[in-house]
Amino acid sequence: MSTIVKMRYKIQILFVVISVYSFSQDYTFEDINKLAFEQKYRELLVVNCDTTMPMTAYCKSLKDDISSNIPKKAPFNPIDELFFNEISKDIVIINEHHLFPQNRVFNHSIIRHLLADTNYYFFFEALTRDIYWKDKDTTNLGSYYGYYIQEPQMAENIRLVLQNKKNTYSYDASDKAVDWNTYYALGLEKKVSKQYIEKFEKLINSPSYYTKSLNIRDMNQFINFYIKYHNIKKKSPKAKFVILCGHGHVAETGNRDWVTLAYHIKKHISDPITIDITNLIDVCPHFKYSYERNKYYDVLLSSLPNDKIFYYASYDSLRKTEYYKKLALIDPTNYKIWSPPVSYENNRETWLQYDGKRKVLVEKGYYARIKNNSLVLKAYYKNENPKKSTPADVLYIDKKSSNYFMLYKGEYDIYCGNKLLYTATVE
Repeated sequence: MSTIVKMRYKIQILFVVISVYSFSQDYTFEDINKLAFEQKYRELLVVNCDTTMPMTAYCKSLKDDISSNIPKKAPFNPIDELFFNEISKDIVIINEHHLFPQNRVFNHSIIRHLLADTNYYFFFEALTRDIYWKDKDTTNLGSYYGYYIQEPQMAENIRLVLQNKKNTYSYDASDKAVDWNTYYALGLEKKVSKQYIEKFEKLINSPSYYTKSLNIRDMNQFINFYIKYHNIKKKSPKAKFVILCGHGHVAETGNRDWVTLAYHIKKHISDPITIDITNLIDVCPHFKYSYERNKYYDVLLSSLPNDKIFYYASYDSLRKTEYYKKLALIDPTNYKIWSPPVSYENNRETWLQYDGKRKVLVEKGYYARIKNNSLVLKAYYKNENPKKSTPADVLYIDKKSSNYFMLYKGEYDIYCGNKLLYTATVE
């Protein structure tokens, strides 16, 4: 086994261990600065793709290797109403790169669109428990509900569902052992072939911890989802479902060494709409088979008419092209999303403006009240407890420049440390 392959598996195993550890621990509010990056996303950008978490936007570009094979008109189209209509099916699964919040801003637009159909129910891998919109404390979305809830845009996506009087559901699971008792009690084995079960049992008995743990976790995720899916369907036969997962759980594959959540759903329930947003992004892929940024990304960057917007293409349309094997789109999904590169305006990432966020200037009169060792401001929703909840935005102040929060409509309390500075209204 080559040194590179060995390193890849070590990193993959490390990520699984971290994921399971994060899922099982009592979380601390101190993690929020790490997940929010204090909005200093530039600090995530390193020289190459050899570091592990997080990966980088400045990866080695090898676009010349494949540019001659790319047609003048790439098979990608701008995100529009047609796309939203195409994905509005009974079960929609979309992934995210956990350490690239731009993904969550795009997912916010999908959630908002699908909420127009009141039949949808929303499931988040990031949640460790369900949140019911009628509960009096649900607006305080801190670490109590899960590790990644401490990242501002993840919290905003959950708030969006709750604000529309919809519950949010958890389904994630451990990788210790498959819950076969529940699986058989639900009669799920009757929905698949004997060969399906036999192949899966071989995978969960694999000597590879990576193979074994991923397969156990995804089957348990499916069982957890199915229980809630079944109960919801009994009460609401017209119910539809949205699952927001991480990375490869979205892949519709049972042919390799990982039978994914999406594949279990496809075989046991129905064929879902699957959307991958993690492959063609301005960052090296994490938890993938390569630590170079997808070579096709840079080709698209120079060939698409507008490098400031999101594009989509069906997997089938990409597979029909002569350069398909060079795209490294290893996870078969219905759609692939191309995300615009990171750019800045007023020292903030432009993608923060996507889907309705507005620039809110911090008046310089407040700078004098900010101590030199505490230059971070946080904007909390007016009705939320800053000791319990994730802020809507985290802003690193540069006293020599104009500084802007990026916020949705609402009332906010602006804090510096534990001190309330002022209240702002965004209309």
